[in-house]
Order: sequence, then C-alpha cells, then structure tokens
Amino acid sequence: MSSPPPPPPPAERTTHANIKTSAVGIAEQHASALSQIETLPSVPPPCLGEIPLAHKTAPLAERLGDPAYGDVVCASTRGLVDVGPLKELVVRGHGFPEPGRPGGGASEPTTLWDAPFAAASNVRITRPSHDAWGIKSVVLLFCDDFMEAVYEMPWWHDEAALGGYGGGGSFKEAVRPILEALGLEGGGERRLVRMLLASMPPGVTIPVHHDTGSWVRKSHRVHVPVITDPANVMFRCGGGREEDMVRVQCDEGRVFEMNNQAKHAVSNCSGEYRVHLILDYVDAADVDAIVKRRVKLDPGEVVYQTRRSIDRERDAGKRRTPSFLIIGAQKAGTTSMYEYLNQHPLVINAKRRETHFFDWRWVKSLKTVREQ
Repeated sequence: MSSPPPPPPPAERTTHANIKTSAVGIAEQHASALSQIETLPSVPPPCLGEIPLAHKTAPLAERLGDPAYGDVVCASTRGLVDVGPLKELVVRGHGFPEPGRPGGGASEPTTLWDAPFAAASNVRITRPSHDAWGIKSVVLLFCDDFMEAVYEMPWWHDEAALGGYGGGGSFKEAVRPILEALGLEGGGERRLVRMLLASMPPGVTIPVHHDTGSWVRKSHRVHVPVITDPANVMFRCGGGREEDMVRVQCDEGRVFEMNNQAKHAVSNCSGEYRVHLILDYVDAADVDAIVKRRVKLDPGEVVYQTRRSIDRERDAGKRRTPSFLIIGAQKAGTTSMYEYLNQHPLVINAKRRETHFFDWRWVKSLKTVREQ
C-alpha cells in the first residue's frame, strides 16, 4: 500500500461549530492521528437501536453539567449489510485527485464523481468546507438547514439520468439493504432528508467539531462505510470533550448511527480514498410537520445556496421584494433587532432572516457606485 501524502492545506473558513480551522490546528490533529493509528483500538458501536432525538437537543459540549449527560448515546450499530451493489456504482473514479489538489491532474475520466458530468446530469450542490478539503460528493438528497424543503436529485428519482451508468443499476436499489436495516424501506423513504456519498482523500483530517443547524436536533445521522481501509482510517466520536471520543470501527457495510451533537473527527491515514454513504432522516411522527415540500430537481438544474438555504434558479423573482433592508455586520445587534421587530403583531417572520446579498448571493455583473 502506498504511503499517505502529507495533509493538504485546510480551509480557513468552515460551516462547522467549535472547529479548529487553522492550518496548524488541523495539521496537529492529523499528526496525532498518524501517531495513534496503529495503537488506538477501534470499537464496534454497540447495537443500541435508534438514538433518541432527546439525546440531541443541544451540543453535548453545552450539557457537561447535565445529570443525564452520562446516559447520552453517541454511536449505535444499526446493522451489517452488503454494500457490493453500491460499491459497484461508485468505485470507478472515486480515487482520482481533484484538479488543483496535491497530485491532482488537469482532468479525470467521466464518472459520477466528475463535477462537470454531475452538474449536467445531476445537480451541483456545494459543501464549502468539504469542497475545500478535496472531499468529493455524489449527492442524492439534500435539504436546507430548516428542512423546509427536501430536494431529490435526478440520480435518485430518475434512473434514466444515470444514462445506464453502473450497468443499469440504480441508487434506490443499491441502498435498499441500508434502508431496510434502518426500518426505512417502502413508505419510510419519505423520512429521508439528506443522502450523499463522500470520497475523502488520503492525508486529510476533518478536525474535531459538532454539527450545527436546525436540522441536526431534528434528524438522525447515519454513516455506512462503502470503500475503506478501516485499519488506517481513524473515525472518532463521543461526548462533549475531545477526551471523551472513542475510535469507531468502520468496516465496510456497517450501518451505524452517530450523535452529531457529540464531538467527532475523522483522519484518513491510508494511501487510498475513503467513501462513506451519509444520510439523515426524521422521526415518522415528525415528517409531515417538519418537511413542508419534497422537490424533484431536473438534470442540470441550477440552485443557489447560502450557509442555511437553497433556492432554485427558476424561482428567481417569484417572491415579493422587501419594503426595507437592514444592513449589519456580525455582532452588531441585527439579530436582536430582528427578534424585537417580530414581537409586533403586524410583523410576520421572514422566511430567511439574512439574505446574504453582499456575499453568497452577490451578482458580480452589478455595477459598483464608482462604475456607475
């Protein structure tokens, strides 16, 4: 097996909370993982069934003084399944370096991992931190942070969009054993809110963090290793402190749920790319109250994303324009002002509090005051 390359330059900005984003911080964590990879034992998560959402009401780092803290479940094995059909669908091209990454070429063959091919036959979804770390994605289902809408990608709802790729197989059939292990087969599919495959390059560390967003406390997070070298990948999860984390055994086909309000991190210390299927689903009793819409996107459709929202390009201009805007900066009190205004009986909460007009949604073709 080839020796792992040194960790690539990490992103300085990320959507995760409480994360050490500096180059030094991530490099130190990767070096620590390399030093422990042969000695720190991995533990199969116990079979504890579904993790109650009551264990995810807040980041565990904020619950250290809670008397119930010690009873919180951080990882649970939900089943062991055959991921062979899924692996056959995604194995080709999963390990090609991204252009611009260390060892990356100018192009790669047309596969499901090829960004231009995916943008044309599926829909391009960005994941800023993961994209910056060179983690490639095959996205099947995605939702905004508030789960107002779940977007079904063409590769999920339309087998024809795959164009016969993978010998005529489909993702729905390939993941069926996983859904059965989770009790989501048949009508349970409507409980799914996110599903993607992530290919993590060798030598990369996703540093210690917990996930953020409204969706976290309302959904169950599941990982399924599809292509991996478990002896040389360190996936750690558990508790609200780094010292509480344990190394999770990530053998291919292990379906395990993790509490993503707990601290977790992963280091690929192998010389090969690692692929996990990652999905999120909501409780059956909550699905109608939480998910307002399920939208089937067309091949090549364009969506606009901010950190918390997703909008279709074709819907641009359909909403009423605001009568006034408040322009603020971070920590300038605009959130408090927003909450105060919403207390008035004649004020209706905005669908989106921050428009991100000047950063995420800035249209570069607009003229500046100096240019006018």
